[in-house]
Amino acid sequence: MPSMNEIERLAAATNAIRPEWPVKSLITILARDHVARPYRDLAVALAWIATDARTKTPARLAEAGPWWTATS
Repeated sequence: MPSMNEIERLAAATNAIRPEWPVKSLITILARDHVARPYRDLAVALAWIATDARTKTPARLAEAGPWWTATS
């Protein structure tokens, strides 16, 4: 489980890739819906969706997709 500091760092890194996704919104999504996931898995999945042109919002992280199978 990621700490709040780790969630903030993931949000900042994701925002650097997708500036239209506000850090505060990313922190909310991660802390509310994904706090039970391992830090490394979140980092991999966030990098995947943030660099995928078909992904419009970070809420897609909640869906099943190749970003989660990439974590194994």
